[in-house]
Amino acid sequence: MIVTVTPNPALDVSYRVDRLVHGSAHRVRSVRERAGGKGFNVSRVLHERGVGTLAVGPVGGVLGESLRADLVASGVPHALLEVAAPTRMTVAVVDDEDATLFNEAGAALPDTEWDRLLDLVRSRLAGARAAVCSGSLPRGAPPDLCARVVGGRDVAQLGGVRLDHVRAGPRG
Repeated sequence: MIVTVTPNPALDVSYRVDRLVHGSAHRVRSVRERAGGKGFNVSRVLHERGVGTLAVGPVGGVLGESLRADLVASGVPHALLEVAAPTRMTVAVVDDEDATLFNEAGAALPDTEWDRLLDLVRSRLAGARAAVCSGSLPRGAPPDLCARVVGGRDVAQLGGVRLDHVRAGPRG
């Protein structure tokens, strides 16, 4: 199993339009919502390819519930930490030629919630082949959060299991 940690999850909403014209009203042809954030995307692909995975991350509010519902509907195994702050949203407006993205910043979480997330991750690492911490960090997050997921090392030996740590830069 590969445990993925998403420090700054989002509900990804995609609107498909015929042609995006700045400053104009548009009819939306279709809307798609799905759990987003780099780590959740990694878990989704692993699950679709038959690789055991567990998606871990903080979620809150109505958007957090929608994110959870998508993971359930997709069959992606997950362990989500309920937090007080609302989950962010990303919006993509897609036409036949291009896509325009709007990425909300993630909400700041108190240190106690980051500690709870780390406890949750550590409780799920037993038996894991690898741990991936991926994506942007919301404002106020400990800058070493992903390193702390694997005990402060990029590659750690925990119980004889190799855990690889991957972290995106500040832009995610």
